[in-house]
Order: sequence, then C-alpha cells, then structure tokens
Amino acid sequence: MRIILFMLFISILNLPVLSQKRQTKSPSQKQTQPKINQPQTQAEQIKELEKQIAKVFKDNKKNAPKACEKNAWKGTINLVERFTGEGTFAGMSSVAYSDLSFTGAVPTLNRDIDSTNFDFTDDKGTGTVKAHSEWTIAGKKCECNCAATDKAQLYEVLFHPGDTTYTIYSMAPPCKTMAADCITGEVGESFCGAVVDVDVIEQPVGKTNHDVLSGTLTKVSDMGQGKVTRTITWNLKKTCSPWKDSYSEKRINSLDVKVKDLVSKFIKRVNEELCIQLRVAQGLRTKAEQDELYALGRTKPGKIVTNAKGGQSNHNSGLAIDVYIVKCDATIDLNKRIPQEVVDIAKQEGFEWGGDWKKFKDYPHFEMK
Repeated sequence: MRIILFMLFISILNLPVLSQKRQTKSPSQKQTQPKINQPQTQAEQIKELEKQIAKVFKDNKKNAPKACEKNAWKGTINLVERFTGEGTFAGMSSVAYSDLSFTGAVPTLNRDIDSTNFDFTDDKGTGTVKAHSEWTIAGKKCECNCAATDKAQLYEVLFHPGDTTYTIYSMAPPCKTMAADCITGEVGESFCGAVVDVDVIEQPVGKTNHDVLSGTLTKVSDMGQGKVTRTITWNLKKTCSPWKDSYSEKRINSLDVKVKDLVSKFIKRVNEELCIQLRVAQGLRTKAEQDELYALGRTKPGKIVTNAKGGQSNHNSGLAIDVYIVKCDATIDLNKRIPQEVVDIAKQEGFEWGGDWKKFKDYPHFEMK
C-alpha cells in the first residue's frame, strides 16, 4: 500500500517534467504518435492521479474484513537518539527525544480516508519532541535547542507474511526553531537534529497474540565521522469497538439469572482486554435437544459431541454456554481452540472449562456449578 501511494505521489511531483517533454516534441513526432486520450494540462493530470489514489483507498476498504475495520491502538512510542562526533566532527554532540502517545488511533493506511481531501493527520495522537545540539568550532562552543508539542501520527501497524514479524510506522511533530548561525550569525530555521520518523522495523510477534506490541530496540550506527545510538521503546495495545451480537444476546437471555450477567461480563472482558470477539452458540437446551445431541455418533450418524444425556448437562438448567471465536468476516471459527488467555478470564469470573475435563474434553464449553 505504501509503495502504491509513494509511486502515485512521485508521479505528481514529476508532472512539470512530463509537461515539458510534451512541449519539446517535434511536429513529425506528433504526427507519428498514436492518439491517446490523456489529460493535457497539469491540473487535469493531478485530478486523474487523485482518482487513482481514491480508487486505491476504495479497494482497500472494500477488501478489508468488516468485523476488524474499527480496531484501533493506544499506547506510547518513545525515542532517544544521541550523536557523538569523531574526526572532523570531534567535539560535536546532539541528543533528541521523541515521545508519542496514542488513544484510539486507527493507522492511516488501515482506515477509510476521505478521498476528497486526503486527510492523513487525524490519528488521535499527541507527540512531544525535544532536541539539543552542541559543538565546538575553532574553540567556539555553539548550541541549538528546540521543542514542540503537536499531532503525532500512527501511519501503519503492519504484520508481515506468516505473521511472525511486524513493523510500526509513526511520525512525531517537527521540532524546529529560529536560531542564529554560530559561525555567520545569520538567523534561520533549524531542526537541531530532531528526529521525526519513529519506526520499528520487523520485530518478532509475541507468543500470545497480535494485540499487544511492546519492546525496546537499541541500534548503533557508524556514520564515518561519528556514531548514532538510537533507542526506541514502544508499548501499543489494540482496542476494539464494543462487541454486540444479537445471536449471542438471545442465548444469554435464555440462561439462569445466576449466570446471565457473569456471561455478559466474560464476553465483554475478552473483547476489551484481548480484542477477541466471542459468540455464544449454545445456552439453554431442553432435555429433548440434549438427547438428540447424545444420539450423534451412537444411534445417529455423526461425531460424538457429548457424554451427557437429557437432564445430565448444565445446559439443561441454563448454567452452561458453548462459545466460538468470531472471525473478521463475522463467521465463527469451529476449528480454532479457545486461547488460554480467554480461559483465564472465564475462570476469574467463576466458570469451569470443559477443556479441563479428563474423560471428555469439551473445549468450547464453560459452565457454572
């Protein structure tokens, strides 16, 4: 996605050059060239490219999983970058600090952007940047300081093929000041070595899930005339919009009053803390329905799914539920085992898990004794 946008914007930047090339063609060249329907003015070319960019965003939105579109991120990204000069730049040093904070930030390239104005700035983040540089020239000490607090931008949280690594692209507000040049004395704009791009490149995904990204990375680069030590610390957590599912609500409402609120709390906590959406596929069952399930794999074709006859299951008294993970396309994943962190939340709310049973393991099953 970043590559497509980059190429399109490069095309816009090169428009004046393209226009000049057309003007220098000889009449003979124009006669031999086939007629192509294309914009002739720079304004028309820009408009055409804007249409192409709008199509990219439209296709991106069209292909995005509906149940996952509103996922956002909150947390912090911090950078400390130090430069120590050597050789010709001996005596020169600088340090820059960038502190980014996000609340409900939807990465720019993952959200529906208004294609009429291409607003890339509404990422719900605040960034603070401070920079200090100092150096000595001919025995004279020079220094520069700047600070800024403005919009911080979370451009992308990208999981690479195989979902084993990820990259975070973010940007701090520019830190610039008007200062007098140490040598000439002329006043001009200075960035004091402040860093704007704060990117975490291809870091390993955690063992549990993709919803908490954190770590510290230090890299030392030899610049030939000095060394740059760059340390980034990040801690981002995915947040989800409230999970509402009429199918689940209907089954929750069928449960015994003693567990109804606890089940709702369990489902809500899993969504808020893990960004995992659960569907309650089974709640209260009649004894006749239980006997039908018991017959599967015994007197009826199918796989054995329960060892409990009618009246022997906590489903029959409205004290048990079966849950499945909801995929991004809003369907349930029948084959995915409930993650341990989901089980842990259920147990904290007082539920027993069927996956702990010794004789017959029932992984989607949770019940209250």
